[in-house]
This record gives sequence, structure tokens and C-alpha cells, in this order.
Amino acid sequence: MQTLLEALGEELYNKALSDSVINIADGQALTRIMRQDTVKLAFLGASISIGYHASPNGYGKCFPDFLEEYFHTAGKQVESVNMAVSGTNCLTGMMITQLLVKEQQPDIVLVEYSINEESHPIGLEKYESLLRMLLSLEKRPVVIPVSVFNRDGYSCEEYMLHFAKMYGNPMVGLKHSLYPLIQSGELPMNVYTEDEGHPHVDGHEFIARAIWLAIQRSIEDSAPTLPLPDPMTGARFEGLKLIDLEKSAPETEPCSYHEPMFPVCRKKKPGSGLVMEFDEECSQLVVMYVKSSSRDRTSVNVMCDGKRLGGFSGYSLFGWDNPWTEAVMSEPEKLRRHIILQTDKGDENKQLYLIAAAYC
Repeated sequence: MQTLLEALGEELYNKALSDSVINIADGQALTRIMRQDTVKLAFLGASISIGYHASPNGYGKCFPDFLEEYFHTAGKQVESVNMAVSGTNCLTGMMITQLLVKEQQPDIVLVEYSINEESHPIGLEKYESLLRMLLSLEKRPVVIPVSVFNRDGYSCEEYMLHFAKMYGNPMVGLKHSLYPLIQSGELPMNVYTEDEGHPHVDGHEFIARAIWLAIQRSIEDSAPTLPLPDPMTGARFEGLKLIDLEKSAPETEPCSYHEPMFPVCRKKKPGSGLVMEFDEECSQLVVMYVKSSSRDRTSVNVMCDGKRLGGFSGYSLFGWDNPWTEAVMSEPEKLRRHIILQTDKGDENKQLYLIAAAYC
């Protein structure tokens, strides 16, 4: 298989690498981090961040692995946690931030949701909410967005770059560098990807090199950390607070789930129609649960002060026992509300795996 370097030649390859660094920022913070003996990295994203289809046999070496090697080469010990989950977007990133990133206290967070997130206003709001949530952590990390593209050229790179400049994030964007070469015919698409957009291992190495270059250029620029600005969107999800499922979902029990990052997953007890019940001042309710193609998964109704607002289902024809995050309640005004999640009538013996729930 031809590599990117072989297809482009050294000069064009290096130009594409340079063009992939689309914002430099937060250099003073990165300088402090690089003076540490140990650097803590966290990765938020979807299937690309875990190397899906990076090799012909399935999963392969991915850009988080290559990036770790760059830090090791620079003489740094690395504590790295890859929290990416296939098929997810920024809403899942926010839930994982609350569940895991806060406890991890990373120095640098890499965020890759550019082809899974929506490009209309709700996508912008979710992305900005995630940025603000990360940048408001007690130990503020350097956040580095990573933007890729799919076969059709779809990417959220444009608005991610807008926010990178607004919030002071170093950023890497391949839509700006490699995709024009594919459009011009200088780079065959199958050298970069064989499917809808998952890079080969060689593409992952290119991404890691671009991230490392963005870090080095940001350090050279030595810009200070920007204060958190007022949100451009409503950023309604940035204040999400986790619900204590042990208290609010008493008809569930702890269970194991194949994603090791979710030890708090709970399973609805057979025979019970109640999934969760709580009282809070809120306008938004977000639920993270497991989607499956098994017909034994229940549908759930979302009730607010005795009225049905909507619902969701643990069954999906295309589910593969994958985590799914959904805003199941979105009201314009924050009020004290009594919320009940209950199964459809007759579904009491069907299963539901609940990973987390949060409100704001």
C-alpha cells in the first residue's frame, strides 16, 4: 500500500503537514507542561481516535499512540487515557468529561468529533459547551481540537476553527490540508482511507505529526492562556451535573458493561417500569445509555410534572451494544421539575442499560 509520503513526495507532504496546523495558541501553558517530567494526555472523540479501520484487519495503531511516542522521544513520561467511543459526538464527550476527565486531571485534552458532530446550530452549541466545560475544570487543560473529514468532504472544521481562535486552542485541521489535494487528484483517496473516512495507520501518523508541530509552534509563539469569553451560542449544556443513579434510579442494579471506562453502568431490574425519578431545578436532561439491535431492550417515556415530553429506546436496528447519549428533555426555562423515566406499558421485563444521566 502506498504511503502519504510516497504519494505526495517529501516537499508536498511537508507542506500539507504545515498547512494542517491551522491555529497556534496557549504556548505559555504548553511550555509549563513540557517542563514537567510527566505529561497527562486525554483523548475525547469517536472511532477515528481509537484507530477503527486503521489497518485492513480492523483496529490499528492510531494517532494517540503515535503522539505518545513523540512525548517519549522528548524525554517525557506519559500518562495517557483514550476515552473515545465509536459513533458518538460532543454530548457524549461532555458526559465522559463529568464521569472521567475531571478525575483524570489531564494536562492536554485532544478533541476529535469533527465528522460525528452536526454542522447546524445545535452542533455548534454542543461543541462550545464541551469546550467551556473542559476549560472550566479546576485544573484547566490545554484543549487541542483535531479535525478530519469524510469521503464527501464533510467536517465541522470551519466552526471548530472559529472557536479555536475565540478560546485560544491550538488546532489541527486536515480538511484544510489533505482534502484539497484529494480534490485536485494529487492524492488518491484510497491512500488516506479505504472507507468513508477512517485514516490508514499512515494517516494517523500524519495527524500525530501535525499535532506535535502545532504544540511546537505554539510554544515558540508563547501566547498566554486566554480568559474564558462569553459564549457565542447559548452553551446550554456546559453546566451539566451528573445525577446519582443509586439514589434516583433505585429500581436499577450495578452491572458490567463491555466498555471498561463505564464502571457506573446500571441495569433496570426485571419487572420494574420505573427507570429513574428525581426533582431538580433544570431545563435540560441528558441520558447516556446502551443501544442494541436486540428486541429485548425497552422503550422509555420521559415524564415531566405528569406530562409526557418524549422518549427514547434502547433498541435500534443498527445498535451494536454501543453507548448513546441523547438530550431527552430540552425546555426553554429552568424550573423546579419532577422528572420520571418509565418504560412503555408491557416493557417492564425488557432490559435497559443506563450509563449516566445529567441535568442543567
